[in-house]
Amino acid sequence: MYPEEMKRRAIQLSRKMSAGQVYATLVEEFPDAELPDERTINSWANSNKVNILKEQQEQDAEEYKWAHFAHLRDIAEMLLSREVGNVLNLKEDTYTIVEEGGTIDKTKKELSAMILGNIEYICSILTAWEFFDIFVKHLEYENEEIKQDLYKYIKDKPLEFVNIIRTLAQTKEFKGTCPVCIEW
Repeated sequence: MYPEEMKRRAIQLSRKMSAGQVYATLVEEFPDAELPDERTINSWANSNKVNILKEQQEQDAEEYKWAHFAHLRDIAEMLLSREVGNVLNLKEDTYTIVEEGGTIDKTKKELSAMILGNIEYICSILTAWEFFDIFVKHLEYENEEIKQDLYKYIKDKPLEFVNIIRTLAQTKEFKGTCPVCIEW
């Protein structure tokens, strides 16, 4: 067996040299050692390239996952835009939106319309596929009623919907899978 130091040196040299050049350098650096043939040097170099490629793919996958969940968070934040994220429920069936100049009271129907307007806005700047097939697929894992009928849930329980979206935007933890992340 060859010394590990020799193998590491051969792999290092193989990044810039041919197997023949690596062999010649090893003869100089390890004059008393039994040396590998060029085929073994190529084998070491190739196995190292495979390991480097695997590491790069794993790193790329992690960066892609991060980007995917960051995109989902951005969509959640867009759902909370236009004062929807500032809603409170202080009185029964009346929702208060806190603004810089004070507060505005909204009915359930008005709050639902604001949320639906944000969905329409999101679909106009992204795509309906990104919202419904990507974001909503993850959202469905938060509540069974959303999975059954997103629009009915928004109309019946707008504040609960806003609270789910707030939590997702803050924690950036999305359950379930979508067509983008199904294989992770």
